[in-house]
Amino acid sequence: MFVRKPLVLITLFVFLAGAAFAESEQLHRIAIVPLTLDKGFPLKIALTERVRSKLNEPVHGKILEPVYAFDREVIPAGTEILGKVTALRPVGKWKRITSMLGGDFTPLHDPEITFDTLVFYDGRQISLEASAVSRGNLLVRFKNGQTHTYTNGAQPAPRELAHTMLWSLSPYHPQFVPTGATYKATLAEPLEFGNIVIGSSVLNAIGSQPEPGSVMYARLVTPVNSKTAKAGTPVQAILRYPLYSTDHRLIFPAGSRLQGEVAEAHASGLLERGGQLSITFKSIEPPLTIMSSMSQVRDIQGRLVGIEAPADLNQLRIDEDGKAQVAKTKERFLAPAFALAGAAPMLGSTSSSFGTAFAESYGTNAFSRILGGNTGLGLPGSIAGMMVPPVGLGLGAYGVGYAIYFNILGHGKNIVLPEDSAIEIRLDRLQK
Repeated sequence: MFVRKPLVLITLFVFLAGAAFAESEQLHRIAIVPLTLDKGFPLKIALTERVRSKLNEPVHGKILEPVYAFDREVIPAGTEILGKVTALRPVGKWKRITSMLGGDFTPLHDPEITFDTLVFYDGRQISLEASAVSRGNLLVRFKNGQTHTYTNGAQPAPRELAHTMLWSLSPYHPQFVPTGATYKATLAEPLEFGNIVIGSSVLNAIGSQPEPGSVMYARLVTPVNSKTAKAGTPVQAILRYPLYSTDHRLIFPAGSRLQGEVAEAHASGLLERGGQLSITFKSIEPPLTIMSSMSQVRDIQGRLVGIEAPADLNQLRIDEDGKAQVAKTKERFLAPAFALAGAAPMLGSTSSSFGTAFAESYGTNAFSRILGGNTGLGLPGSIAGMMVPPVGLGLGAYGVGYAIYFNILGHGKNIVLPEDSAIEIRLDRLQK
């Protein structure tokens, strides 16, 4: 990353004239490059310990991927990061109502986390200020003719999973953020790691034409949504990792800017038809256009081979042409099955007492929550249905119909890629 103020640019480069070879009139030069992560730079973090939803609760995490400035790794993956819970925000009303209908009466909150310290492997510490936003993500990658899905973060230990499952059976319980939960922490101020001196051999290679088959790792500057995007919509991205040639010459440092456009976009539709999205990249340029004596903007032909997607898009697929699509999966039949299971106890011909109805309904709802499902009826509806059989028949039919519509007959999901989403771009040979 570079500071782009004109005054800094003047002091950034020092040209040394003289001692030129007779056959070449090119000047020897050096550049002093600041290793700076600008304000707003995103850090990807996974929690290494469970966090209670409590003010000033300490937070421990680790950096999920290496962070580069120019061509230097300034924050290695696995670096420890510390912070604390600075606020407790109430969840939305609908989420609260849904939780209560399912038998969970815990006053839900979203803990606001601020990170303040990086701890490196050698014990060195650097202060920072970064506000975090929860972002459970998947990495979807096309490789060897197939789509592979990877989960960021880590799974909680079996003991923690068992503890969480048992607590979920209680109608009122402490609230925790589990180990492995992922966050995006945005820098509130620039983070500086000193300067490096770059010689002419490196400078002259920067801006060279990337080779076909190269894979670039970038992050989106432009958020994209398959529901609203149109073909031809401009898309910008920033290189996260430096790009090297096959002989390991640096040709584009981290912070280089890519320009592209939406090649195709289709919103989701009925019958669970998922959204479709294709983005192509047309050019790349270094962070500062005076970095090289060569032409700075390079034409490329790049297609997506990897996308960081929200966790609820686990059915996202990428084909060999770089088109992403939300596919139909068998998991969409689970919700109707849960709804049918929740309705089954209410289909008896005799009414139940309140105590019996409450016990059976609560058990069904708790079991459904453990497996991540939803009966579609809620605890009050289940109790009323078991106590009054005609009501049970009506609620059971409604719950099953609701689940079938919203999981089989209704609209599918759109592809939503927020700002700073990681993408992977494969370069094809330019067509002349």
